[in-house]
Amino acid sequence: VAFTSTLWVLVSQTDKLVLSNFLNLEEYGYFSLIAIVSGAITLLSVPIAQAITPRLTKLYAENNLEQLKILYLQSSQYLTLFIYSIALNFALFSKQLIFAWTGNQLVAEWGSNLLILLSMGNAFFSITAFQYYLQSAFGNLKLHILGSIIFSLIQLPVLLILIIKYGAIGAGLSWVSLAFLWFIIWSPIIHNKFFPGFHISWLSKICITIFFISLVSLCFYYFVEFFETDSRVIIFLKIFFSGLFSLMLSSLSIKELREFMINRLKKLVP
Repeated sequence: VAFTSTLWVLVSQTDKLVLSNFLNLEEYGYFSLIAIVSGAITLLSVPIAQAITPRLTKLYAENNLEQLKILYLQSSQYLTLFIYSIALNFALFSKQLIFAWTGNQLVAEWGSNLLILLSMGNAFFSITAFQYYLQSAFGNLKLHILGSIIFSLIQLPVLLILIIKYGAIGAGLSWVSLAFLWFIIWSPIIHNKFFPGFHISWLSKICITIFFISLVSLCFYYFVEFFETDSRVIIFLKIFFSGLFSLMLSSLSIKELREFMINRLKKLVP
């Protein structure tokens, strides 16, 4: 765990180290600000991890693998719903969000595309972190260590090439592309190791959830209007409530949540 944590610090901070040699101080400050905003997505997944890991470990210790699989699948869906609702909201309203946060239109223009890339990359990493929780529950981190080493070795040259060519946007492209590749390539390897034949079911549930979130979020994007007279507080509230409604409607894509809502409505309606 200590080794992989060290690798994660190396992976997550390398872009800042490299960019410090390519950006002037002002632009580096902009980049750091965008990284902090997008990093909120990863931080929000931490409480879920702290809640789910002990439960998965307990089920494995009891040899209740079927219930472990169900809990793992449902938790993955819930985290996907929560994280991607936020990430897509960050991406769709990137310019407005940065302006509401900083009050600086120049920063908003400079960092809007970068926020999109970093937000989506962090969203993918938050979902693939579930494979770490699964390995931790089984007490077998060999594949996680191997994957972390491979990722670290790939990231540095890719990061350097893209930053030299595209600057700060290159760092965002590196982050989101490698996060997506980790999601597509490494997730099935982990799942087939611990639950053979399970990955397709897991992926379909995740993708259906993401599809509904994307669809609903895009609909809100076209209905929410921003005006030059809007204060930063008003802009922030519009973004917040857009994300909240997107989260609520997208939750209907998950069977358990849909049934829960229907049952609650039945109790409220005489």
